[in-house]
Amino acid sequence: MKKVITQWYGEKVKQSPDYGRIINDNHFKRIVKLLEGTKIVYGGEYDSNERYIAPTIVVDVKPTDPIMQEIFGPILPIITIDNTVDAINFVNQGEKPLSLYVFSNKKTDIDLFIKNTSSGGVCINDTMMHFSCESLPFGGVGNSGLGAYHGRYSFDTFTHKKGTLVKNAGKLGEKLQNARYPPYNESKAKFLSTMLKKRPTIPMTYMWHFISFGLGVVATLAAKCACNYMEYKKHKNQF
Repeated sequence: MKKVITQWYGEKVKQSPDYGRIINDNHFKRIVKLLEGTKIVYGGEYDSNERYIAPTIVVDVKPTDPIMQEIFGPILPIITIDNTVDAINFVNQGEKPLSLYVFSNKKTDIDLFIKNTSSGGVCINDTMMHFSCESLPFGGVGNSGLGAYHGRYSFDTFTHKKGTLVKNAGKLGEKLQNARYPPYNESKAKFLSTMLKKRPTIPMTYMWHFISFGLGVVATLAAKCACNYMEYKKHKNQF
């Protein structure tokens, strides 16, 4: 990590034209205060006149330390975790994050994180790139936000699906629904229990088979009726 920082900004980061500054004094003071009492292994320098804070790495951090929050600054706190399962448990102990970044070359570890954690989005071996992909929904879950946007997902977030039922069954339909109304008895209770019982949904593949079969039966009966009618007319003309 130190090597990459040097490659990007040179030996003197403060003098690099590519390295930014903190947006205002309030945020500068807030971020500097987070460094108090921490174990800094890289960086840590700052200049209030320029609102400059060097890229900083902090180790031996505890989950309850003040620095364990949304920093919005160039500080990387590191918590040591023994294994993948412990890392997943650590993530699940807190609020659901807006983004979860996993850096690993092991597909099994990546799959474990994806399947066993809940977050607004997941980015593997990179950061922020899932936000720039317009075909992916971007948003939070739980405390990290509600809904998502990008393309169709924006419309879905701000669209309410209003369920509407219009009853127009006529007298016969109302008669068939008579079991809903008092006076109640055992037969009505059994009828309602049967009607409300959840049944497995018929797959559309089979539904088309049923429709095709039904149309075939109707076509066969229609053809038979037509043949009988023609036969009837033929015999009638003979007399």
